[in-house]
Amino acid sequence: MFAWKPMRLAGDLILVLTGVFWGMSVYNDLDVRAIIHGSVSQVLRDCYPRTWQDASWCIAATTCHLTWSVVLIYFFGRDFIHCIRGKDPAGPN
Repeated sequence: MFAWKPMRLAGDLILVLTGVFWGMSVYNDLDVRAIIHGSVSQVLRDCYPRTWQDASWCIAATTCHLTWSVVLIYFFGRDFIHCIRGKDPAGPN
């Protein structure tokens, strides 16, 4: 992302925190106890779906947010750790 190490660390940290923010916002919207007990109708608290067709947009948005947060946390967190350790994440050429 950046060649200068402090700027690279700051950029990676900002993107990892963005991923954590989106992950926590989705987590707060889900009813975790309903997921554990298998009550699908109570899972999405804020969408209030009447049928599965009404809930499809909410499920798609939740999946996209979770996927995006995992991708941000994994890839930029990995780069952050490699930068702190002084390793090249691309590996030897």
